[in-house]
Formats: sequence, structure tokens, C-alpha cells
Amino acid sequence: MNRMLTKRIFFTISSIMLLVLFIFQLSGMMRKRFNSYDINSYADNQGVKLTKNDVFVPALSENEVLTSEKDYIVYIGDISDEAVGNTVYNWCSYTKKNVVSYKNINDYRIYSKHFPSAILIDSEYIDTTRDISNISTLSDYGIDIVFCTLPKYEDIKKSEWLQEILGIGELVSPSANITGFEIYKGFLSGGAVAYNPKTDEEKKFADYDTQIPWYITSSGTKTYMSALVDTTEYGDIKKENVPSIIWRKSCDNSYIFCISGDYMKDISGIGLLSAVESQMDDINIYPVVNAEMAVISDFPPFAFENEAEIYEAYARDTSSLFRNVIWPDISNLSDNTGYKLSMLFTAQLNYSDEIQPSVREAEYFFRLFNEKKFEAGLSTTRNDSTDIGTKLKKDKEFYKGALGSYKFLSILCKKSELDNTLNEIKNSDTDIQTVVLDNNDYDSRKLFAYATDNILTINSVLDGAKFSYMNDFKKRCLRTALLYTTIEVDMSDIISVDDNDILWNKKSKEISKAMGTYSEGGKYINKCSVTETDLQIRKFLSLNYSWKHEDNTVTINIDGNRTDSAFMAVFHNKEITNADGADVTMLEEDRYLIKSDKDRIVLTLSDKK
Repeated sequence: MNRMLTKRIFFTISSIMLLVLFIFQLSGMMRKRFNSYDINSYADNQGVKLTKNDVFVPALSENEVLTSEKDYIVYIGDISDEAVGNTVYNWCSYTKKNVVSYKNINDYRIYSKHFPSAILIDSEYIDTTRDISNISTLSDYGIDIVFCTLPKYEDIKKSEWLQEILGIGELVSPSANITGFEIYKGFLSGGAVAYNPKTDEEKKFADYDTQIPWYITSSGTKTYMSALVDTTEYGDIKKENVPSIIWRKSCDNSYIFCISGDYMKDISGIGLLSAVESQMDDINIYPVVNAEMAVISDFPPFAFENEAEIYEAYARDTSSLFRNVIWPDISNLSDNTGYKLSMLFTAQLNYSDEIQPSVREAEYFFRLFNEKKFEAGLSTTRNDSTDIGTKLKKDKEFYKGALGSYKFLSILCKKSELDNTLNEIKNSDTDIQTVVLDNNDYDSRKLFAYATDNILTINSVLDGAKFSYMNDFKKRCLRTALLYTTIEVDMSDIISVDDNDILWNKKSKEISKAMGTYSEGGKYINKCSVTETDLQIRKFLSLNYSWKHEDNTVTINIDGNRTDSAFMAVFHNKEITNADGADVTMLEEDRYLIKSDKDRIVLTLSDKK
């Protein structure tokens, strides 16, 4: 048999190889040719621009609240200043309820024609020897009561009447050592979960208070969240005798809810209030943002300012590290979690040296951003004393030369630099409409707010570079209240190479753990860029609505002919069999996402099978 390579065979093989090479080269050329990397595709989908003037603001005056048909909350505490009051006010604003507040419960007079949805109490503002009878009377009227904080352990111990009202059967200790805590099924979004570290690695995630008062609830109560204790210290404890953290006492005509600890002093406490409200009745409906935003901050810069340090740490140059090591991991992170990443970065870190950012590097990464549908934004991060105005001016000049017409709509800054950043935005020709606040400056009192009439600030709530149990708890709270989270992965320590213990191979594993865990259970929530999140928030803040339940029908009316709103619906004994004017998705047992396509939604219900 002739095994020699004939000219015909050689020609055929060569032709095939050349064809494969041509196709490969052509696909690369086509991707490059039609990659509009210099255009921010999110800038063209803004719709009608909503501003601060469109925001729903709860009525606060007693006369306006009591004469309105809108649901309202009575708050005993300081609604305008302290942390718990801030959480209560924001929750009322988000759920579109009015609120009237009193610093003394005896100043509240029941208006029998229009009872409040509930009375929320900060125990700092009640006298446990004088106000208990008043609280008992309000409960007898059928008004649900929520203790956002509990009275001091010593005060509860002195009063058997107060113990009875709170549903406390036994006081064990004013300060018990706990190893973790557990949330029971049906309370917060995401189902049951126990934060109970066993290994040394898991103990690194424990960032919660490890000492709490030990209350054992009495009969007629239902516990939603409890602590876990070390059996080597306390012995075997029956489940019903572990320290309770959140529970409900059933009274003749109402419920009394108790929240032990400082959970309501953080803005994520709005999730606890939404969860509690959903336990008051068989049906609860409230609006949500329906957006999850993930930001990669300070990557990649385009000036190679730490070449020697980078090479010493990674045995490769900066460009190779960014392109061939870090970027593939970030790209895979998006694929594995579903997050639509927004890249908020600085063109360079030092503006006083001679090293300038690379146009070639900028073009390379912007092509990748566009292929992955990532949005690019600015950052005020810098390592020298250059003022924000000068930095932004130099960045603008660089991007104009490198990218031409790309519209930057967002910028990342520290909370301490917010005023200066807003002033520079105001006094310059810029398209910026969103300021993302650095997670290192996490503001426990805010999620988002208008900083000016047109510019929205968004707080980075979760640390995407490091998983922790309290971050995961906050995620569950915010999803319960708003179907919303914001995450920031801070890359500044990788870029600066200030600490050889913080290298990418280690940090990438921590990021993967954090982002992977935070993404769990969020399949049906919109994954948004910063600009998309901004739009969702603006629509949410401006929303006003009403709903009613008659027989097996729930009707939701949305003000202003709005047809693009989202709601959470909780049904304990019913299920949705038909929906007119909305798309309905079951998120988990009893919990539904309702996305409107009309300004009137009619849900048909049936008894749960």
C-alpha cells in the first residue's frame, strides 16, 4: 500500500489548514470590527427621566395621616434622628405607608375610624413601670405591636406583667454566650438557615454579636429566629429553650412581635419589618426594586505604575497579570454567578508621576467589557494628593482620546469625598447620574437616596471580596424587603500590591466564595448594571399604589398609568391561579414576584392544596 504523501493529499491538507486559519482570523476581525466598545449601550435605555421631585414621601403630620385613606404606622420613638427611627421611616417610605410618631406613647390617641396597620416601639422611649397598661389596651383594640428593641433585661425581670405581654416565660441570663443563630423557614427570603461555624475557617465568617440576653418564650408564642449555644458550656438544651431573638406572642385580638438585639439599628432591618408584617395577616403585598447590582472597583487601571512590585509578586508584568490571570477569573465569576458586573475604575493611581495610562490597554479591556455586556464607570480612587477635580479632568482627556464618545454615567467615591465629587459633577460637562458609595464607608442608615435633584447615590452594602455571616443575613433581609442587593468587590489592594499576603490566587478564592454564596437563591431577581439599577430605584421611589382583597380576588392599582412595577406578594393559605395585568413567578413557598404590564393587576386566588 502506497503510504507516501502525494501532492493532491498535501494540497488538500494545506487548503483545509488555510481555511481554518482564515475562519479563525475572520471571526477575530469580525468581533473587533463590530465591537462598539466606545459606546455605553446602557445610556440609550433610560426612558423618562425621574428625579427627586417624583419620589413618594410619607405623610408625617398627625392630621394628614389620620385623615388619609392610606395605611399608616404609629411609631413610638424618634423618627427623625436615631438609628431605629431611620429604619422605620425608610421602611414606611419603601412600602408607601404614612407614619406618625410620638416620643411618649401616652401622647397617642386612638382614632377609631382609621386604626394603624401596626404600632412600632423603640423601647428606649417607654417607661416599663408606667406604659405597660397602655400597650396592653392598644393590643386589646386589635392593633398589632412590634417591639423594634426590647426593654433592658433588668426592667423585664422586675415586671411579670411586662413578661406576660412580651411572651417571655423565663429569663435565664442577661448575657449568654452564643455560637451562632438560626432563622426558621417562612420568615426571611431564602428559607431556613443556620449560621453556626464549626471549623476554624468557618469561624472567620462569624461577625455577629456573641453575647445576647437569654429569654425563653412562653406558651402561645412562635419563634422566627433563635440563638445557638455551645453544649460544652451549657449542656444539651432543648430547641424550645434556646435564646429567642425574634418571636410573636398571640393575644386575644392581635399579635405582639419582639426583636431582641440591635438588628433594627441597621437599614437592613427593613427586611425584618417586612417579614414581621407578612406574619400579621394571611396576605401581604408591597413594592420591590427587583435589582441586584455587583461592582468591581478599581480594576483595571490603564497605567502600569507598579511594574517592579507586580513582577516580584507574580513573575509577570502588569498587562499580562491583568489580561491573562485576573480578567479570566472575573469573566468566569460573572458566568458562574449570573451577575452583570459594572467596572468602576481609575485610569491611573498616581497623577504626579510621569507614567501615563495606555490607550492600547483601555481599548483592549473596553472590547472585553462590551462582549460581556459589562458597564464601565469612573472612580475617584488615587494614591497621591491630586484633588478630585484635577483627577477627573485628566481622566476625561484620556478617555476622550482613547474611546471618543463613551458616556460614563456612574462614579465610585468614598463617603467622605461625596460633597466634593458632587460639586465637581455639577461644575463640569459630565453625563454622570449615579454615585456609588464605597463599601469601606458602608452607611448603615441608607441604601439609596437622591444627593441632588438629579443624581442618585447607591450604597454598596455587601463586601464581595470577603464572605461573612452578617453580610449574608443582610442579603436575606434586603431581598425580603426589596428583592435588592448591592455588592462591591474592592480590587485596590491587588493593584497597589501593598501587602504580599494579599495576592490574587488567595483573594480570588475569597471573592468566589463570597459572590457565589450571595448569588444563591437570586435566580429570579433582575441582575443589573449600575445604570439599570439606578433606573429601577428611580421607578421604585416614585411608585405609589393601593391594593385590596375581596373573597378570592386581589386587586392592585398603580398610580400614574405605570406599567413597569414589581411587587412581592406573600400568601400563607392561598395560591395564585390566574393573573391579569402582570407576570407572576413563585420565588419560594408562599412568596411570589409580581411584575406588572398594566396599571391595574387582578390576581385570582384559591385555597392552597
